[in-house]
Amino acid sequence: MFKRVLYLCLFCISANAKFIGDAGYGYNFYRYEEPGLMKIDGMLHTIFTKLAYVGDIAGVEVSYLQAFNANLKYNGSTQGGTPLINIPSKDDFFNIDFKLGARLGLYDNYNGFGYFGIGYRYLDNRVSGSGGYRREQLYYYIPIGFSVSDGMSLGGLFARYGIEFRYMFLGVNRTHIGDAIPNINPSVLTMEQKNSFGLKVHAGFDHFISDYFKLFTQFSADYWYVRESSTGITTQKNNNSHIIKQAWIEPRNTTFQFGIEVGLGF
Repeated sequence: MFKRVLYLCLFCISANAKFIGDAGYGYNFYRYEEPGLMKIDGMLHTIFTKLAYVGDIAGVEVSYLQAFNANLKYNGSTQGGTPLINIPSKDDFFNIDFKLGARLGLYDNYNGFGYFGIGYRYLDNRVSGSGGYRREQLYYYIPIGFSVSDGMSLGGLFARYGIEFRYMFLGVNRTHIGDAIPNINPSVLTMEQKNSFGLKVHAGFDHFISDYFKLFTQFSADYWYVRESSTGITTQKNNNSHIIKQAWIEPRNTTFQFGIEVGLGF
């Protein structure tokens, strides 16, 4: 039975299939916030690419996005409550998604792709200075959405738009608390975050410069809401050599990113 389903999927994908791809650059405003506690924001750059193999009925797609050269600032406080204002924060992250979906061809010059899949996001955050520490976040999620290129009856100019919902079924937070508090055990806390979600939208234009290549520009917005984590426990000796236990959580947090993107597709 499984082989029959697999053969059917391969047939649907391979029927008159062709490769479709994009690659581009984005300039974005970025904000990570733990409401009432801290925020990290500023401008960052992204590069992204996707490659799809789409037939008359179905298709597959792989996409990748990488942030770099972020000029971000941390505003919050130390563990002891000392305010920290505009402290440099180094944030690097990437997303990689694998998607399986169906072709949406409602009319001539309308090329759409509805999909679901599996995705992975990794963030590496390092706040500088006294009290700063490294924090890693890993998201495992299911993306569900669609993307469209719509001819609009205008020669060479297509509207491009899409929306994607992401269900994060598992998140892992690694807080390197030992960077800020010496002699704490463990020096790296690992905590889970589950049942969270994200949303991504984009809208813009394709301009076909030949039968095979196009230029595109679009606005995009990306949002994540992540629930409070499980509890992590540390131990530490005080000045009297007594063992002190302390409980830690990663608070609920949001990430918002929006900007403009340009690129080349085929």
